[in-house]
Amino acid sequence: MGVQNKGYSMNARTLRPVARWVLLAALACGWQVVGAEPVTTVARPVQFNRDIRPILSEHCFSCHGPDVQKMKGGLRLDRREE
Repeated sequence: MGVQNKGYSMNARTLRPVARWVLLAALACGWQVVGAEPVTTVARPVQFNRDIRPILSEHCFSCHGPDVQKMKGGLRLDRREE
């Protein structure tokens, strides 16, 4: 006993592999959605000591830091402007 559809016969034996593939595809897509990161994230406010100072320290303080002998352009970035 099978389902007739425009001359194509589908019986339980042919439906089982199709059903397995559909189930596997649904599970695979479901796991990707469950493990996905949330779409919206809230940006943290910028903090100088956490976000900016490490960049200045790595790239700028060697020429614009406390060592007067290495200072270029008379610009110091290691202290507040006076």
